[in-house]
Amino acid sequence: MENLTAYIRKNSSIKDLKLKEQGKIQFDIQAILSVIKKRNKPDDFIEPCGLDLQDTYLCKANLSEALLERANLQGANLQETNLTKVHLEGADLYGANLTGANLKGANFKGANLQGANLKGADFTEICFSGNSIIKEANFEEAHLEGANLKKAYLCEANLKKAHFEGANLEGANLERAYLCGADLTGTNLNGANIKGANFKGANLEGADFTEVDFEEDNIDDSLFPELFNKHNLTIDQLSNIKSLYGAKNLNHELETLRKNRPELFEETDDHKWYRENFIQFKS
Repeated sequence: MENLTAYIRKNSSIKDLKLKEQGKIQFDIQAILSVIKKRNKPDDFIEPCGLDLQDTYLCKANLSEALLERANLQGANLQETNLTKVHLEGADLYGANLTGANLKGANFKGANLQGANLKGADFTEICFSGNSIIKEANFEEAHLEGANLKKAYLCEANLKKAHFEGANLEGANLERAYLCGADLTGTNLNGANIKGANFKGANLEGADFTEVDFEEDNIDDSLFPELFNKHNLTIDQLSNIKSLYGAKNLNHELETLRKNRPELFEETDDHKWYRENFIQFKS
């Protein structure tokens, strides 16, 4: 595999201006990628570091269902690439360009997507759990419906107008994330870190904010008189969510919401079932 990837790095580099003008990979490169797609699960002893495809031009390539665990894809151009059901566990995609890529059902467990451009990419039903690093990534208008982002590191990520309908963001780090206009309908944000995150115009209908810390130190009525804190969340937005059970650091406006919508702060049947069964399991 080393000879094949070396050939790709030499003959399909992001530095090749002719390839950028062409807008897609050459036939011989796709033929090699087809061989890579057919390989079995790599042996950790024979291939301890994964495939080296750093700075390669793979625009519009077909890599569906490929086994790319621990692959080095730093700076790679994967625009509009078919990556459906691809295995990228532990892969390094630092600064990669995944604009418009199809990543339905892909597994990014433990992958590094820091600084990657994911604008308009389709991440439907993906798995990002396992401490994936997605710091400063651009997910603008990306499709993440039903995605598993449990405990994912999305600090400072651009999630503007991203689609998170039904996604699992339990325990995710959304510190200073930009979620303006994002669709978080039915999203699980249980215990997520939203410090400094911007939710202006986001759709939070049915979202679960159980155990979320709303940090009083972020409140600045002089800067945002019409909003209850720097998250740019309005009372109308929060009135449509599923739960605020166990939420911390609620200010005056949220306490008013507690009086008007007490059911939002009560333990739901789902939470009660989980608590009772989890305690029974541990005992």
